[in-house]
Amino acid sequence: MNVYRNLLILSATSVILACSSVSDHAREIVYQCGIQDVTATFANETVTLAMRGQQQQLQQVVAASGAHFKSNDGRTSYWNKGSEATITWHDENLPLCSEQGKLPNNVAFSGNEPFWLLTLNRDHVSYTTPEQELEFAASPAEYNDDNDWLIALSDAGEEVGQLRINSSICYDSMSGKAFPYSVKLVLQGNEYRGCGGETTQLIQGQPWQLSAMTGSSGSMLDRPSLQFLTEGRLVGTDGCNRFFGHYSVDGEIPRLSVQGATKRMCSQASMTFAQKFIENLNNTSKIDIKEDKLVLKVNSGQQLTFAPKY
Repeated sequence: MNVYRNLLILSATSVILACSSVSDHAREIVYQCGIQDVTATFANETVTLAMRGQQQQLQQVVAASGAHFKSNDGRTSYWNKGSEATITWHDENLPLCSEQGKLPNNVAFSGNEPFWLLTLNRDHVSYTTPEQELEFAASPAEYNDDNDWLIALSDAGEEVGQLRINSSICYDSMSGKAFPYSVKLVLQGNEYRGCGGETTQLIQGQPWQLSAMTGSSGSMLDRPSLQFLTEGRLVGTDGCNRFFGHYSVDGEIPRLSVQGATKRMCSQASMTFAQKFIENLNNTSKIDIKEDKLVLKVNSGQQLTFAPKY
């Protein structure tokens, strides 16, 4: 009996150790894909992606570089290289994903009066003004509790400056355009302030649902929405029909262009509201982000306010 009991104890201990081993090998990474958070959990040559209240388990596949995983139906995939990942979710290509707490591998910052441009490419910095172009080595970014990254700049081994990058919305001092990072550059005894990153980081990643449209009191069958997809594709619903088009936020003034829609018939009130909604989208002159809300300002003075769907 004692031998049998000892065997049972040994077997139970082995099971516990085995479970502990599997748990110990599991690791989790949280990515920021535009405004969408994605959690990737790795275990036993699989990765489980979690977002928008859903989960999908992907199997590892052969890749020339990085780690590549796919779902059985091929509609969802994950491919990471270092701290960045490319994720497709149910055939939707998410914007470039970066690990939370880490900067994108390539990011640019600029400021005005005087004008300057700084490009950070991992461990290398290019600094440009109308008068000069300089190159510096960059130390690894140190992240602190104030949402700041601190990066030392050096030339020939001697520290000559510092970058302090904060993950807070920054508005260009001349155009008013919104960017995801504010920056303070101290270089050779001078201090400069500016903005950086891509405006698309503030609007891509998930659908936006309309919460208010000034100057209109019409009713709608469904709540209008829009989504800024990668490669400049714009999709959404006007409250009656689904639409598609293109957008660009590369210049100082955003460009939204609805180019086609389905032909569903709705009530006259809904269709009147939808027509005004599309007209406002096509005449957007500024994109603003306020307290996690997307605000589109129209040439006529009207405003459309959206909230993230998820």
